[in-house]
Amino acid sequence: MFKLSMMSSTAGRVPAEKVIEIARKSGISGIEWINSHGSSGKELRQLVCDSGLKTVGYTMYDETFVNRGSDYLDRFKEHLEIAVDAESPQMMIPPFGRINSKGMEEDRKEWIGYFQEVYPLAEAAGMMLTLESTGLPDSPIVSAAEHLEVFESVPGMKLVFDNGNTFCADDPLTAYQKLFPRIIHIHLKDTYISDISDGISLRKRNGKFTRQAMIGRGQQDLRSFLKLVDDSGYDGWITLESSDPERKIPITKVLINNISLIRSWEKECF
Repeated sequence: MFKLSMMSSTAGRVPAEKVIEIARKSGISGIEWINSHGSSGKELRQLVCDSGLKTVGYTMYDETFVNRGSDYLDRFKEHLEIAVDAESPQMMIPPFGRINSKGMEEDRKEWIGYFQEVYPLAEAAGMMLTLESTGLPDSPIVSAAEHLEVFESVPGMKLVFDNGNTFCADDPLTAYQKLFPRIIHIHLKDTYISDISDGISLRKRNGKFTRQAMIGRGQQDLRSFLKLVDDSGYDGWITLESSDPERKIPITKVLINNISLIRSWEKECF
């Protein structure tokens, strides 16, 4: 069976203790922390240890480099310390488009330079550094080819594969096969997809408009994707990036429903 984890940000702006409570009530096994919810890395480690859960990743959600702040390296070091103290197996950085951009190609070069600068710091700290596609109109690293360009320049980096974000510039199944040797973690999401704006959905790089859907209710072909993941022999964690877009169903219930649905797909061999 797949190892399933929750994304801490789907719980909202709540203390880390509340994230732990939600995870335990839902029956999920791991937590991917999106920043630290106000706790130190050591506090996260103790909370997770006491709960019997696992920290499966730490995402550095910080726009200092995106906004061309001069203290971007200090901010990276602060997040790295949290990730190390929390005993996270990997630290992920999502490469968004930068302000005052000269275009996606130039942004990609700048992100590669950034990764080349921070990767040795992560390596020295014993932390696996990862990235994921982001899929927004100005996101410079989304397709398999763009990721491979990064990996050619920063050979040690690994990938958090996000099916819904990859969809914004590439076929997720084809991209997964091309990038599989680099994939150490997966984000699973479902989305409603439209060719026109409804005033709520976000425009993505492929010109489509998407908004979040609970797993199994949107238009992403998740069963085919998960079958491919299963057939590939992937044995890492899958973080369920899923919540009720209407904010009416509590996240605990959403997770319970998501887990039940995925387990039923597994029994049916997808």
